[in-house]
Amino acid sequence: LEQLWSEDIQLIWQTGSFYYSHIMSEMKKPRNEYLRVFDFIKEMQYAYTIADAVVSRAGALSISELMLSAKPSILIPSPNVVDDHQTLNAQNLISHGAALMVSDSMARKMLVKTALSLLLDDKKQKVLSENKIKCFSVSSVKKGVEELEKYNDHYVKIIFGSHYIAEEVYNATGKHFDTTNN
Repeated sequence: LEQLWSEDIQLIWQTGSFYYSHIMSEMKKPRNEYLRVFDFIKEMQYAYTIADAVVSRAGALSISELMLSAKPSILIPSPNVVDDHQTLNAQNLISHGAALMVSDSMARKMLVKTALSLLLDDKKQKVLSENKIKCFSVSSVKKGVEELEKYNDHYVKIIFGSHYIAEEVYNATGKHFDTTNN
């Protein structure tokens, strides 16, 4: 973390509730103006808005949010998922020049170096963001919703894990979707 702070880089870190206590107890330096640690960020869209880049796992929901935000990102696929699908998700973005990837096994060694390289390179950030925008379009969201509606003539109930995504789908289609976890 000191490497990031020496470059005047601030970090917003969502640890997840499982790791929060452990990470807070392991911190060598107390929290300061460069570091904000949260177990969970309810309004993730605000974190994306102020971030220059995002480091994230590569699950479908995370990828969707990253595509909508168009933020440059470094993906760390979880090795603890079925059929290594997070690596496939990350490789898809990488193949379009829309993200960087660091394997979970190399994260301790390479993540800070990769993050610094990205954060100190405005041109690379811009290219990653532009390539995300090329991959994602409002028309693809509309097409996806139209396909789902074929299965129900009156109402499609889509359960999103994120209000942010539901809002973006509404903006693209004018249709409201349930964001509860029923």
